[in-house]
Amino acid sequence: MTMQVLELVCRDDGGRTIVNKQDGSTAVVACLRAKGSNQEIARSCLNLLSALFDDEMVRRLVSQLVKLSQAIGKQMTPNDLGNLSRLAGAIGYVARISEYSEIVVHEGGAAALVRSLIAVSALPPSEHQEACIDTLLDALGQLGNTVPADAYADAVPIILHHLQVGTAPSATLTCVQRLARDAKNIPAIISDNADWSEATEGERKVWRNAATGETRNVPHPTASTLECVLQRVQGADETAAIVGAGFDMLSALCDDCLLYTSPSPRDRG
Repeated sequence: MTMQVLELVCRDDGGRTIVNKQDGSTAVVACLRAKGSNQEIARSCLNLLSALFDDEMVRRLVSQLVKLSQAIGKQMTPNDLGNLSRLAGAIGYVARISEYSEIVVHEGGAAALVRSLIAVSALPPSEHQEACIDTLLDALGQLGNTVPADAYADAVPIILHHLQVGTAPSATLTCVQRLARDAKNIPAIISDNADWSEATEGERKVWRNAATGETRNVPHPTASTLECVLQRVQGADETAAIVGAGFDMLSALCDDCLLYTSPSPRDRG
């Protein structure tokens, strides 16, 4: 009922201005993240977001995210991470609204989310960093099929790592489902990652490959992604959304594996 009342208020320019001044969009995004599995609540929240924003406001939001993603350095205050989380959360859910999804992608929102995920993942671990990463993964999951799979390419290991250890499996599975539709990502997804391990150097975590000697300061999976997905699909406590995303990801992966391994007509001859 509250969402429906606010939606009516926001149909008037004056009402929309008042709600936006009170940071109403942040509250709506928080509600979506907490209660988004309820279809009625999700529909009401998205309708309200649609009423709160217009094309120009979406462009401004994306522009702010792009600038912030380019300015992420070795140190970010909790307030900086909070601002990034609020921007990413709003843009991710706004992109689910059909009239705004193209604007988000065209103005560089998807690339900024990937860039932010990589940069924030390289920061010293903290509660604020983990919360920001969860929000970025959630935002990328909301973008889903509105962006090409190769837009995620630079963040593939980070996304696969968080699928295994993260607290937002549904959104992360959506990202991996998208990755599985691009044959270039198949080797990373089907790898058992047996050569990779996680270690600590001072205040930071690092990931090392015993076979190649490579060391990374951003996450890399250390176990099989396929086994992780199967465990989630089989888990009795998982929601229908998670199970569905898992099956969709496996289906996409199977389709791509057939294309990836099938001989060309020239080879068959």
